[in-house]
Amino acid sequence: MEAKKVNQKAARVLERLYQAMFDGPDMVEEVGHALFKKNSTYLPVNVEQTWRLISKKNSEDYHSSPSIISVMHFGEQNGDLMRDPDVTFLRVEESTFIPLTFQNDYAGFYGEYADVNDDGTINLTEPMKQADLALFCDDWMENINDQQELGVA
Repeated sequence: MEAKKVNQKAARVLERLYQAMFDGPDMVEEVGHALFKKNSTYLPVNVEQTWRLISKKNSEDYHSSPSIISVMHFGEQNGDLMRDPDVTFLRVEESTFIPLTFQNDYAGFYGEYADVNDDGTINLTEPMKQADLALFCDDWMENINDQQELGVA
């Protein structure tokens, strides 16, 4: 079974979040991290790159190599930052994203449905749950697009 990708619109939103980590007003302090808090009514969205496949083939073009990004809403409870939720995605290539993990600190839940080998191949551990996560992310990215006024069509 093949890992399920997010739909095209969700992929465009994720690509917008991904690109903001490297250039633009939402980039935070260092390359590979962006924070969106356009509308104070909604939880901020934090985006970080956590892994990138480096090889001789793609060492010159940073954005052409597969990478893993974390996208999360977060709040605060008793002075601690709480992920609500935090989803990691494999960015296979431009506008192609596969969700891998889901975490919600308020619920005390962590699920890992796929992981990535050192060569960039995907090991699908729970195919049905990974497919469900992709469907959730389709809706979640639509909400992030609206809440953070990203303007992705």
